[in-house]
Amino acid sequence: MTPILNADTKSTQFMRSIVKKGKERLDYFTDRDNIKRQQEIKAENIFNLSLKQIFENMSKTFIDLLNDILTGNIHSLSDVLKGDRILYLGFLLFFVALGIYIIDITS
Repeated sequence: MTPILNADTKSTQFMRSIVKKGKERLDYFTDRDNIKRQQEIKAENIFNLSLKQIFENMSKTFIDLLNDILTGNIHSLSDVLKGDRILYLGFLLFFVALGIYIIDITS
């Protein structure tokens, strides 16, 4: 080896150690964030939601659906039922049917 390369080994080792520590720190934070994200997704499971959260999600879903219809972003049935919309639309239809049933019985 030439003396120029031998003189550069300390800075190269230093840079390698910095890069290695940076990768370890990045892996630590990405793993921690991935675990946190998985816990948030698990917490958003329909069985773990309160009634208030279910009604809030249902109203947000209904408003998003109306916005998509008014802006013309609905091109197929899969656009209407994307994500959790199918669940909350099912709840909404159930409550509408229940309301119609109660109105029909009382009159």
